[in-house]
Amino acid sequence: MTDAYLDLDKNLKKQREDFISKTRALHKKNSQKGNITILAAALTVMISALFLFFLQKNSIELKEAKFRKESYLCMSYLNGETAKYIKAMTKLNWLFRTLFVSYAAGINTAQVKMAIESAKIARQTRHLYYLKVLSRNKYCSSPEMGASHLRNLPYQTNKIITLKTQMDETLIIGKNQWHTTIIKSPKGIRLKNAFCLQTNFTLQSTFSSELKISTEEIPMPGLSALKCLSGSRSS
Repeated sequence: MTDAYLDLDKNLKKQREDFISKTRALHKKNSQKGNITILAAALTVMISALFLFFLQKNSIELKEAKFRKESYLCMSYLNGETAKYIKAMTKLNWLFRTLFVSYAAGINTAQVKMAIESAKIARQTRHLYYLKVLSRNKYCSSPEMGASHLRNLPYQTNKIITLKTQMDETLIIGKNQWHTTIIKSPKGIRLKNAFCLQTNFTLQSTFSSELKISTEEIPMPGLSALKCLSGSRSS
């Protein structure tokens, strides 16, 4: 990818060379009025080129600032929603465990069975809501930014939509450690200032909502870009 600054510098150099050649031509002109006209025209071109250069330079810097802001806002939102999701699912896991013990002991089995079914509906509704916010929300400018979170859900699923459960209806944790990556297209900015954001999650068990989160900014240029392209679970 060609650095935008290099293109601007080349254009500016060409304009400067034109300016020099035109001003040198003044010595070959006999008409003072003509010389001043040429000089004025050359200066106008030069000043216009300089103005365009700084205008485009500022435009690139604004795009880079927007790139950084949107990347971090998206990561913060998705990680926050993940923490809320795990907290809600942990509460439901404890509820299912309690209901299962009651059902196995034969305590009000009809009522317990109804409670289990209601809890299953509530859990599936919460799961679908989590999938929805990962796919589309006001903080991530494109669905692709949440794709890594969708590929790396905290709990095991059947094709993402439905959750896998154990005999007592509690969820099955995916792995204790996993990571996700936020990647925003670097279009319109300098590649050397592009980056991705990686989040490392640690969850001890399906009955714990104590989620440990650490984040890392990874530059896109060079071999480090390979880390940006990875989003699989780590063991």
